[in-house]
Amino acid sequence: MHFRITASILLTLSLLFAESEQRMAEIGNFTLFNGDMIEQCRVGYRIVGRYPRTEDQLIIFPTWFRGTSEHAENLIRQYNFIDTTAFTIIIMDALGNGISSSPSNSRTQPNALFPDISILDMVRSQHLVLTNILRINHVHAVVGGSMGGMQAFEWMVTYPSYVDKIVAYVSTPRMTSRDLLHKEFQRRLIQVAREYRIPENRLMTLLDMSQDLVARTPEYMVDNVPVENFESYLGRFEQRPGRLFNSYNWESQLKAMTVHDIGRQFDGGYDEALNETIAELLVIVNIQDQLVNPSPALELANSLGSQTMILDNYHGHLGITPEIDKVIPVMNEFLKR
Repeated sequence: MHFRITASILLTLSLLFAESEQRMAEIGNFTLFNGDMIEQCRVGYRIVGRYPRTEDQLIIFPTWFRGTSEHAENLIRQYNFIDTTAFTIIIMDALGNGISSSPSNSRTQPNALFPDISILDMVRSQHLVLTNILRINHVHAVVGGSMGGMQAFEWMVTYPSYVDKIVAYVSTPRMTSRDLLHKEFQRRLIQVAREYRIPENRLMTLLDMSQDLVARTPEYMVDNVPVENFESYLGRFEQRPGRLFNSYNWESQLKAMTVHDIGRQFDGGYDEALNETIAELLVIVNIQDQLVNPSPALELANSLGSQTMILDNYHGHLGITPEIDKVIPVMNEFLKR
């Protein structure tokens, strides 16, 4: 059987598989939930797939902690994580990630002068880009993992009529004491390092190590990092000079997660937030996740009668990728249903 490749097919293929460009949206002075302001706020984004499309073919993908839209695009393309023949994905760079307005790139509020942000502020800035700049009045879904999933949960209650479906994986609608302990440790580590003028590269090495310590389970480490290879493993943390994401960005997004609670903006708190929900929800967790406790997400899904997918592997917070062949069909069936 022979196929004739036409110019239109080549154009379609080029649109589907060519790397998208980094775009920047200027939203002016942006007032935060706490009353502070990001001056000359900018929000980065990338569009993966054909554009424009109808609203029921658009999916918003917020970035995870330390992640950029380039990282997210690589994930989508490498695993065909979301079907780009059926949907167009608008990947939104979260505030504080080094692409969108952040301590590391603000001209007027650099580093310690940058105001404290929240997950809600990330979502509000993205909504402004979508509605005021891209003129998009509705989207089919928001899909996000980890801190991206926190943004997805926030989308669900902040703009309930704007989106039809939410997919949140290895994430949470609010912090647990276990989550807060790890984040508070990192926050105090940053404070002490600055007090004693520890060099930035050494601080970032310690932060990376503290993140790796809980990203996977102890069993994973024992099986995959033999003692005889431990020094080589440690060397990975020293080989990351010239970072886009510095310790001030780390602290900025860390603080945003620390105060994360989808009920925070409502007088009636968490219960009122749940009453706002309209979108269908799919929650995917790894029960062995030690970085983001899966219990609140499962409890929320249970209270709403939402669909869940529960993994159980020793890859912990990073347990989606090893079972990606199981996750993708469930997620895409949910999105297309």
